[in-house]
Amino acid sequence: MRTSKPISTISYNTIPFLKGKLTELQNAGIISEWYFIHHLREDDETKDHTHVFILPSKLVQTDDLVKAFTEYDPTNPTKPLKCPRWQNSKFSDWYMYGIHDIAYLASKGQARKYHYRLEDVVAWDDDALAEAVREIDLTSLTRLKAMLDAINIGMDFGQFLANGGVPLQQVNAYEKAWALLLANASKRRRVDALRHDAKPDPYEAENLSVSHATGEAYELQQIDFDSEELPF
Repeated sequence: MRTSKPISTISYNTIPFLKGKLTELQNAGIISEWYFIHHLREDDETKDHTHVFILPSKLVQTDDLVKAFTEYDPTNPTKPLKCPRWQNSKFSDWYMYGIHDIAYLASKGQARKYHYRLEDVVAWDDDALAEAVREIDLTSLTRLKAMLDAINIGMDFGQFLANGGVPLQQVNAYEKAWALLLANASKRRRVDALRHDAKPDPYEAENLSVSHATGEAYELQQIDFDSEELPF
């Protein structure tokens, strides 16, 4: 693919090699900005990896980038470390997924065990990173953020419903989103507990995708914020 638009990839390179190659490409005038964040392996993934975002300075061929990021692995000489595929990307989506923002993940019908912070992002320039993050439009996540705030103060869905935060004709959709947010929050609490050598909450996220009203299990799906029947 030939492009001059922002692109991203998943890298399996070592961090020193990755940072050095990004700096090299920037110094050569091939890219103008770069950011990356390292992720621990999730339950549905095979290995630790790094999410990378770059802004080209000129038209680039992504196949050339794949070659540029090919790194010799002395532990497995026949299988080099690399970035398998580059794709078009938006910084807002890359960043919100990169930190595993709970409301953003819920809007995509996803939940993750590990969550990250701004400080975990490695950038070509910290001020540029801060400015890029400030420019992210979060209005599409307003309803989810309100539910997440309620969850964080210990409110249950019944209380949230009683407070008038839910249109009655959309109770089921809101409850499904609530369950997904709660699943993310529960996973984060368990990870935080493990990091502090405390006993984690044994309540598994899978049990959270059950309706409190009907007792029926349901499939958590992506939330369509472009639908006329907002929010879900």
